[in-house]
Amino acid sequence: MSKILGVDLGTMFFQTAEESSGGNVSIKTMRNAFVEIAATDDIEDILKQNSWQYVKDGKHYYVLGEDSLRVANMFPGKVELRRPLQDGVLNKGEEKKMLVLSEMIKNAIGKAPDKTSVVCTCVSSPSVDDSPDSAFHKARISGMLQQLGYNVKVIEEGHAVVLGERPSITEIVDGKEVERPYSGIGISCLLPHVKIYTKRGIIPISKVVTGDLVLTHQGRWRAVTNVIVKDFEGISTNVQLQGYSDNTNEYGFVDNHELYVYRNGRWQWIGCESLEEKDIVGEPIVLEDVENDYDLGMSICERITCSSTYTKKRIEVSSDVHRLLGYFLGDGNITRGNNDGICFNFGPEEIFYANDVQEILKKNFGKESTCELIQWEGSSKLRVSCYSKGLGNYFRNHFYDSNGEKIFPWCLSKLRKTHCLNLLIGLIRSDGDLSCGDITFGNTSTNLIILVKQILARLGYCASVSWRSPRSHKLNNSDRIICGKKNDWSVTAGSRLSLLSLQSLIETVDCSSSMFPEKMFINGNFASTIVQKIEYKEYEGPVYDIQVDEDHSFSGPYLTIHNCGAGRTNCVLAYKGMQVLGMSCARGGDWIDQKVSEATGAPISQVTKKKEVELDFGNLKDDDDIIFALNAYYTSMIEFVFSKFSSHFQKVKSQFEAPLEVVVAGGTSMPKGFCDKVSEVISSLELPFVIKSVRHAKDPRNAVVKGCLTYAASAYRKMQQSKDDTVAKSME
Repeated sequence: MSKILGVDLGTMFFQTAEESSGGNVSIKTMRNAFVEIAATDDIEDILKQNSWQYVKDGKHYYVLGEDSLRVANMFPGKVELRRPLQDGVLNKGEEKKMLVLSEMIKNAIGKAPDKTSVVCTCVSSPSVDDSPDSAFHKARISGMLQQLGYNVKVIEEGHAVVLGERPSITEIVDGKEVERPYSGIGISCLLPHVKIYTKRGIIPISKVVTGDLVLTHQGRWRAVTNVIVKDFEGISTNVQLQGYSDNTNEYGFVDNHELYVYRNGRWQWIGCESLEEKDIVGEPIVLEDVENDYDLGMSICERITCSSTYTKKRIEVSSDVHRLLGYFLGDGNITRGNNDGICFNFGPEEIFYANDVQEILKKNFGKESTCELIQWEGSSKLRVSCYSKGLGNYFRNHFYDSNGEKIFPWCLSKLRKTHCLNLLIGLIRSDGDLSCGDITFGNTSTNLIILVKQILARLGYCASVSWRSPRSHKLNNSDRIICGKKNDWSVTAGSRLSLLSLQSLIETVDCSSSMFPEKMFINGNFASTIVQKIEYKEYEGPVYDIQVDEDHSFSGPYLTIHNCGAGRTNCVLAYKGMQVLGMSCARGGDWIDQKVSEATGAPISQVTKKKEVELDFGNLKDDDDIIFALNAYYTSMIEFVFSKFSSHFQKVKSQFEAPLEVVVAGGTSMPKGFCDKVSEVISSLELPFVIKSVRHAKDPRNAVVKGCLTYAASAYRKMQQSKDDTVAKSME
């Protein structure tokens, strides 16, 4: 006997619906999440004893569905609750998504019993706020269902709500009122020149690609899972900051993009349109990882003279060695040919620095070196050379990226402060300047600019950063002109207060009358500055946003920026069962959970549990921070969804004069009093249509999957009718 199924693969829940022979609809629900647990000798026995659903992949075990939330709540902050879906589509950053979904789908619906079995699933409507499109997601999910032998149909999620709940409008036809069922509403970025921090250096957001590592508001490097581009025409918000300049508006935003701002005594996300001059903003500092004792070392391989045998020597990366690495990153390079090794360049008067390099090479590496005065690019240079293929190979393989740019191979979180200080000393001595009382480092490599700026922040000093376009210069005593191809960047730490000792600061500075206020300063875990100027300008062209693993944020010089959010809300306008228009946006259940977690500091698993169990819009507990925050972000979501839908409705406004019934469904609508909350919020909005009523789906959590089942049954009937027509025609 054929199977007819509805399937709703939601970001939070996975549901299936099937009609029995007696006409009753059976619905199965499981949480669309999983956790990885440590493999031990008795782990499989423990999983079976607890009756937890799980899947094994090699030596790894993954607990699935509702059981995953139980495990996450048992170990808050220690076990990561992972999702195979993100933003309503397959989670690009989750490598186990196909394994988990495949297991869930196979367990839930099994293989098709015959060739006429039908399954209908749903996807998000086209996005209005840069959420990823559903094309790849649709193809992958369809493929998994087809592999089980089903005929697969796909509709939009809001359309499924309409089919499952039959909203209606009343039209006047020939002077009579006519009820039209399946008609109503079903509901379930940065300018391209903005520069941000990546592991590849400081680059425009328009050059960011999936897989790039960016610095998040928690001071961690996290992967970009998606890059979003859309066309924009309207007003942009342009922000200038103290301490960061290239004589242009470095930061430009649209659509009230959120920024991390220190206001009212705490860091919080604030829309750029609400930003004010003198607001405090900042970039995160990569702090020392005090929980782990890292043993940094360099393994140098050398070939014994006149032999094919190699020896390996491990060099401890001490403070002295970090100073040597700073010298190399600033103005060192690899020597090639018969004299393969490394060399360091200094000014002719910098004999002390040259001697320091020679002593470190001999003391820590056991290597002799030479020091000589040479002529290089029309000027005199003091060069220290160490001929060692082992050192040359190591520095070549570890201190350059694939583009030949110099990099520091270890994360700063692994360095103690004394190591940071010595690394900075080498960098400044080789490619910096102390002549004007400031600490300045200049380089074309933005990897090194980020490194120096972060080291200064680790040591308690804020630095300004600026850049200028490539320049050309003429060599001394020569007609040769060198044409630059890269921007020249510089980092400067040198305001009067930042360079005074703490004792001098306490003894001499009167903060109320000081003539030398700090432009940049350390504020908690952020190197901070002040918003200097805000301008609003007309802009037409592409705008960009990126999605980031876990922390949902990224940063650039002195500014931390939120990305576009998590799961989606879907809206569809239908008439007599036919979809007229549809849209989706990223502000859904996951967006609310993430925002509340950030505002209150509570783990997302705790927020989710409170939302599903305790939230009641008719009886709000203002003394409960999580409940209070949930109410605030639900309000924001409803306002955003209806405002965006209104702009789309203008295209078909002339076709709809009758008041519309709004049906809400899905897990996000489950809290008590949600419909009253929607009515309250939209009553204050100016909408281009009249709302007849707002009602919950009769079965809100199951409305989407029931709508999918309705469509699957219709498709099955059409297949059978087509088959009967074909048989009848063959008999004529």
